[in-house]
Order: sequence, then structure tokens, then C-alpha cells
Amino acid sequence: MVVVAARPSVGKSSLARQIALHVALKQNEQVLFASLEVIGSTLALNFAQTIAGISLRAITPKTHPKDVQAIRDAAQRISSASLEVVAAGNVSLATMQARAEVLRARQTPPRLVVVDYIGLMPDATPARGENRAQSVGRVSRALKQFALRNDCVVMVLAQLNRDSERDERVPRIHDLRESGDIEQDADKIVLL
Repeated sequence: MVVVAARPSVGKSSLARQIALHVALKQNEQVLFASLEVIGSTLALNFAQTIAGISLRAITPKTHPKDVQAIRDAAQRISSASLEVVAAGNVSLATMQARAEVLRARQTPPRLVVVDYIGLMPDATPARGENRAQSVGRVSRALKQFALRNDCVVMVLAQLNRDSERDERVPRIHDLRESGDIEQDADKIVLL
């Protein structure tokens, strides 16, 4: 389990999309991308602009046809890539496991699973008698078990608390928001 953590709007999701595209397109390995922040059509457009290197904001009626074609070509590459996307506001661990089993049945088990991001998973909602840190820790352990059970890399995006920003210092592992269990479960942690 690899954790990529940063404050909001630093680029965690963008980095995760680029890594997922590299694994799916360049290494031709199956990727399962679970987005809890962005709906499917928007995520597809984000993938397309990443491949094309053209911001969708730059597409207007006056855009050069070559740039429009580059976006279309990128969308085509995404549709044929080994990239399974689950994009909804309520992607649960059970949903991810079901998708992984479908991919395995098709003889294309996921090699990389991206979770964008752990704090939004419905499984992280505290159960009765549980606080937020405990519920996020429970999900972190479940994602680690998911990685082991499916023999794949699970990349989990996480938020950092405001301590490093307030103290004007480089973030540290203990700045992970909501759960010290995330750092215990992670094999690698990347702080942006």
C-alpha cells in the first residue's frame, strides 16, 4: 500500500491520474481507479487532457482543429486502455472488491488500484462508538488487506492536516489527517 498525501489542491489527484495512465497505457497492466471526488464523465475528460497535454478550458469554438483532434485521440486511447474506473460519491470497499473480482474473472486482475481519496470513502463513516480516526484506520487496514488479497499495489490518496502549513515547515508523516493507522499500514508514504 502506497499513500500519497498532501494538502488540498496540491496535485494528488493529478499525480495519481498520471501514474494510472502510465501503468495502463505504457506498461499495459490493468488499473482500477476509484474516484470519490469526481464523477465518471469529468474523470474521463481529466484523463483525456492529461494524455493530450491540452487543457479543456482552452477548447473553444476558435480552437485549432488539430488540438480538438488531439483530445479526441486521447479519449479513444482511454477507452481502449486497461483502465477500469469507478467514479461515484459512494465507492465502498465492497464495490472495489466486486470490480476486482470481475476483472480477475476476465483474466485481467488489477495490478494497480487507486483510491482518490480515503477520507471520502463511505466505509470511513464512524460506526457506533467509533471516532473518525478509528473509522479511517479501519478502512486503511481493509485497503492493506485488499492489496494483499488481490496481489496488487493500492495507491491511497490522503489529506494532510494544517500543522505543517501553520508551522511553515515541510510536511512529515505524522501530519497525515485523521489516522495514525494510515502510516502503520502503508508500505510507502509520499508527501507532496
